[in-house]
Amino acid sequence: MVVFVWKRFELSGGIDLLNDLIYWSTDGTPQQSSQVVQVYRSQVKEHFIINKIHSDNTLVAQVTSNDQVLPLPLFSYFSSNYYQNVLFDVLNFQIGTDIRYHSAFFAPYYMPATSQFTNQSSIKIGNYVVADLFLNILLKRARVYVKIDHVNQGFTNDAYYNSVLYPANPRSFKFGVSWNFYD
Repeated sequence: MVVFVWKRFELSGGIDLLNDLIYWSTDGTPQQSSQVVQVYRSQVKEHFIINKIHSDNTLVAQVTSNDQVLPLPLFSYFSSNYYQNVLFDVLNFQIGTDIRYHSAFFAPYYMPATSQFTNQSSIKIGNYVVADLFLNILLKRARVYVKIDHVNQGFTNDAYYNSVLYPANPRSFKFGVSWNFYD
């Protein structure tokens, strides 16, 4: 793996060689690859800060030499964009959004009979953006968060799947409180 870091920018890449890889074939039986499967990957990370606005971004590109054995999305992207500030010298907060995306690929499907993910070549998943909204608050020793997961559900289409035939979680509201005590 090669890594280049400069301030808040990171560029890395590498080649993984996987030999004798065991996988579940399209007919649901375990198989072992006799070939060496090569995975070429590169990753770019950047943390932009403009005044009190932050943007953490990660882009991953990967190619597999045998997608029948090890299917992977060509691109994956994650971005966290938020405004961070301090009010009244004691109230730290962040408000923003998280965005996740990966390109379409023939993802393995879950086979309940074997409790394994089996390769398939008929249904592609991906090419869908999932966005979350969040608010994080830190007041002395108390931390509070409020989050709306998958806020964009139903805006474009309903093809939001984490795995073949298993949809991603629908829009949901979450909150939590954490209080640190002195020992």
